[in-house]
Amino acid sequence: MRRILTWLSILTAAAFAQTSFSEDSLNVVANDPGGSFSAAWVDYNGDGNLDLFVANGDDFTSTPLNNFLYRNDGGGDFFPITSGAIAADLTDTRGCSWGDYDNDGDPDLFVAVAFDDNSLYRNDGGDNFTKMTPSEVGSIVSDGGGSLGACWGDYDNDGDLDLFVANDSGFADLPCFLYENDGSGFFTRVLDGTAFPMVNAYGPHRSASWGDYDNDGYIDLFLARFGRNELYHNLGGSGFEKILSGDIVNDQSVSAGGSWGDYDNDGDLDLFVPNGLDLGMSNDFYRNNGDGSFTRLLDNQAYPMLDADNAASSSWIDYDNDGDLDLFIANVLGTFTKGDSGTRFISGENGLYQNNGDGTFTRMTDTGAYPMVAGGDNTFAGIWGDYNNDGALDLFTAVAQGNNRLFRQDGNSNHWLQVKLEGTESNRSAIGARVEVSAAIFDNRVRQIREITSQDGANTQNGLMAGFGLGNAALVDTLIVHWPSGIMQAIYNVATDQVLTIVESANQPPYRQFALPDTSSQVGHYLIYDLIGLETFVDPDGDSLSFSAFSADTNIALAESFPPGYLFVYPVGAGTTEVVVIADDLFGGTAADTFLISVSESSPPVVANAIPDTVLNLDAAADFRRDLGTVFSNPSGDSLLFSAESFNSTVAFAEVSGDTLIVTPAVPYSREHALI
Repeated sequence: MRRILTWLSILTAAAFAQTSFSEDSLNVVANDPGGSFSAAWVDYNGDGNLDLFVANGDDFTSTPLNNFLYRNDGGGDFFPITSGAIAADLTDTRGCSWGDYDNDGDPDLFVAVAFDDNSLYRNDGGDNFTKMTPSEVGSIVSDGGGSLGACWGDYDNDGDLDLFVANDSGFADLPCFLYENDGSGFFTRVLDGTAFPMVNAYGPHRSASWGDYDNDGYIDLFLARFGRNELYHNLGGSGFEKILSGDIVNDQSVSAGGSWGDYDNDGDLDLFVPNGLDLGMSNDFYRNNGDGSFTRLLDNQAYPMLDADNAASSSWIDYDNDGDLDLFIANVLGTFTKGDSGTRFISGENGLYQNNGDGTFTRMTDTGAYPMVAGGDNTFAGIWGDYNNDGALDLFTAVAQGNNRLFRQDGNSNHWLQVKLEGTESNRSAIGARVEVSAAIFDNRVRQIREITSQDGANTQNGLMAGFGLGNAALVDTLIVHWPSGIMQAIYNVATDQVLTIVESANQPPYRQFALPDTSSQVGHYLIYDLIGLETFVDPDGDSLSFSAFSADTNIALAESFPPGYLFVYPVGAGTTEVVVIADDLFGGTAADTFLISVSESSPPVVANAIPDTVLNLDAAADFRRDLGTVFSNPSGDSLLFSAESFNSTVAFAEVSGDTLIVTPAVPYSREHALI
């Protein structure tokens, strides 16, 4: 089902709230050295605390290392899990992805292995995992592949998670893999290269990420590689089209990954691509045009993240909770020679870029407030999550040589909301679901979107939740979830500063059929809409609908609904505001429509043709009549209601019949003329 979104995009310079970070160097997760290439925050045991998984390779010594799993017991008190299937494996692990492939309520783990078969670990509850065999789950764990990355995603929206694996053909002469879940947790490798061209993709692929860039309700695939990157458009679950035109697939790059995110809050996913690996190539940034095409952004002053820094990974987050997405880039050490510029040494300084709120960014360079941007590390991934549950996003960086690092954010006064989804008709992890929120932030109406994803960037997973910064907004006016199943749920007046869990409703909710258009009016000139007659909303189950409405700014307009289905909007002050109309089927299903009303001050009627003084002759016994519609006009174009009164009823009487003024002489008065 196509997502139809109407956006009021307001880009203004935001009022920044000061943030800073402290390095938590004594934490156990920062004191286990390993050749760490990938990491993920995940609440694997369902206790409400983010646990941590770290994928380790060979730390450039050709000696495989154990992967790390840490259980968070609350407040950032991590306990290392040193026994069991995950801890026992010694493989050159490069990528990881968590998702509930068997829909049993807990996330499972897939790891991409460079020189051996990949591994799938089923979550059995608690700290217990089982390493799955080919007889249990299919060739997903026996195909080999030289795998560097993987991502779960329900590409056909059938309610279970499928898997894509990015392979480097230089490690093994194999293409990338796509596996279809049959619903029982058994996977079949997709081999139809005509319908699914990505399964014929050979080459040095580094990672992949799903994202619905065209808002049609089906996740599309970006595949990062050396050379020309690849973009595959989902054709409704039955296949994919390989995109051949546009900058994204024609720029020559050495790309590590891709991060989808709506940095400009216009309702569609933009794409950042980190490039590097010792070749000194600048990064790529593409703005979504809203029509399935992208524009490459080239202004290094406005977008300093384009600078060449030897990038290995990236991730969009709103670390300062101000209502727009910021960007983190993990950079590795290296040297490169380019043209006549000679050899350049790259110190591995990570990049943190604050969104200025006007579509531009500022690079954070204060190593006191932002110690993660100091150089010297081989950082391959940076994952963001609130590990101590204080509402501020913290950062863990995976370092290929030496100890990993943990940075605790000290927070600010801005509000926030974390949304955790649980699918019922959709996959249990809700991967591919989209969450929209609307709130008044720093005097602007701001709408934001997030998608639940299994890869926030190369080697990066930020916890299977949708996080929103909300600035000074203490309330979210509207929260809408678009589930992969096509179900839409809406919640209104949501309190901020909480982790909100939403379970997908099996009830078929109503949906908006015909949008109410933006309109204009004047103070005191009310508007009435017949929501039933206009067929604004439809309920697939045939349930009767009740309606409610509210205005985002009651100083501009009031909104109220009346049975059986009338919307009343009364303008009270000049300005523009949003009106939200809600349809409720009384079984937990809701739908919403929004429109803008621009209100101007009302203009009073004016005299267009004045009535001249008139003499009535009593002997003639005649009254005086005049069409008042020719006397008065209204600049507002509204109908006028007339009344009349005589100031001396002993001379004449005045009345209005319809639009006609009637003046009748008083009888008897005198035999003289009466002047009116």
